[in-house]
Amino acid sequence: MEMSLPAISLAIFLLLASVCDASYYREKKNKYVDEKYHNRGSYYFNKYYGYAYKFKRSPPPPPPPMRKKPSPKPSPWPSTPSIPAPPQSSLAAQFMMPQNDARARLGLRPLIWDSKLQAFAEDWANQRARYGNCYLQHSNGPYGENIFWGGGKAWSPAEAANAWIEERNWYNYGSNSCQSGQQCGHYTQIVWRDSERIGCARVTCSSGDVFMTCNYDPPGNYIGEKPY
Repeated sequence: MEMSLPAISLAIFLLLASVCDASYYREKKNKYVDEKYHNRGSYYFNKYYGYAYKFKRSPPPPPPPMRKKPSPKPSPWPSTPSIPAPPQSSLAAQFMMPQNDARARLGLRPLIWDSKLQAFAEDWANQRARYGNCYLQHSNGPYGENIFWGGGKAWSPAEAANAWIEERNWYNYGSNSCQSGQQCGHYTQIVWRDSERIGCARVTCSSGDVFMTCNYDPPGNYIGEKPY
């Protein structure tokens, strides 16, 4: 049976339309599958990364931010008075004792617990527990700051402080630098000569992981300066 030219043109048009339509939905489906499994892969990668350290030390936190020394300005208000050092059995003492021991080795004055810094640390730790599920992130506040994450058990403040202090193995005082591929900024903040006050916090997230943070005032880790 012979077909007229209009009929042949219509048949070709419908065939091309069906091919293009199928290609569009196949591309859209592949994009959906790629995104779905890419995201799933990221999710499981993160979960694996977290629990790969189960019953081991937490992964290294991001280094504390380096600071540029500001021009000295007279303060119109007196500094916030610090509260006395807490009893040795308290959470605060567990944070402070290892850090003050590290300072004492260098002949530096001990840090004093400060209620204002404690409140700041608690606020940031609670935000990490509520919104970030203990994800390691600095507050970028006005103070010096060290942070810690641990999974698999109830990590203590002393364990967090000792993990920071162990970075002294990677610090070279002569060159004022860290060993290549290592971090030492948490340690240098702890032993920063001009830092006088400290306040810390510890929270447990819904995942069971632990997030801890300490803040220091005046802050340390100024670019081009040695800690002591």
